[in-house]
Amino acid sequence: MKKLIIIAIAVFFSGLTTCRAADFVSPVSARLNNKERKPLALQSRWQKNTLNPITARNGMNCFVYGHSSPTIIVTPYKVSDLELQPGEVINSMVLGDNARWYAEIVFSGSGDISTSHVVFKALDSGLTTTAVITTDRRVYHINLKSDRSKHMLYTGFIYPQDHIAITKAAREKEIKEKEKRTTPEGFDIANLNFDYEISGNAGWRPLQVFDNGVKTYIKMPKLQEMPMFMVKTAAGKGLVNCRVKNNCFIVDRIFDQGYLILGVGKDKEELTLTRLEAKK
Repeated sequence: MKKLIIIAIAVFFSGLTTCRAADFVSPVSARLNNKERKPLALQSRWQKNTLNPITARNGMNCFVYGHSSPTIIVTPYKVSDLELQPGEVINSMVLGDNARWYAEIVFSGSGDISTSHVVFKALDSGLTTTAVITTDRRVYHINLKSDRSKHMLYTGFIYPQDHIAITKAAREKEIKEKEKRTTPEGFDIANLNFDYEISGNAGWRPLQVFDNGVKTYIKMPKLQEMPMFMVKTAAGKGLVNCRVKNNCFIVDRIFDQGYLILGVGKDKEELTLTRLEAKK
């Protein structure tokens, strides 16, 4: 008789350890009005449209953060590793069922490249619960289920917003680098020819001479009177189509030799601009 009582007690407690969480709560459901049902319907619709996980390095199951509702399947007495983003620091973690589920925070790496991991373990199969993990960067909402044979060993996330931020930063850096090598006229310095020689005697000199293969630009200092510009022709010196904008001569052609002339007679000052490619 005593043996039968002991067996009965053992079976009773064994049943307690294997029953589901629902067996411990009241069967009475909440009474919800239409407004209260609306968020549940929206949540269900969102979950149906979430992105599927993919397999990444080392067999990691990767969920797209912010676009998926991650569920981790765990076999009892096996551990499942959830890896967070490198450098991310866990602030707190809450398990819905901390009696039959076990979670521990562990780390890999060190210093700034340390990576936080959360290791989950279930004490029985057929269990369902949730976990909330808060970090210095974001909040994770995790669904947990246990199964007798199905098991997810290694899980992580893809962070699309971070990739967008990295791409944006790279683009901004590229734009800044381009601005550094771009002239006020909007030309990329790498595509310009600066090989001009300036000769002659004058109390002023061009600040810069260059061409873009189509037009020639002669940047001048601020002068009370701008010089006249001419080019070498078969007959000697001749006028050419050009205009002045912001103290810069814009010549509508490439020339081998040009002249800046200011004044006449004994007050005449003249500089010669020679394209070095023409001298070769």
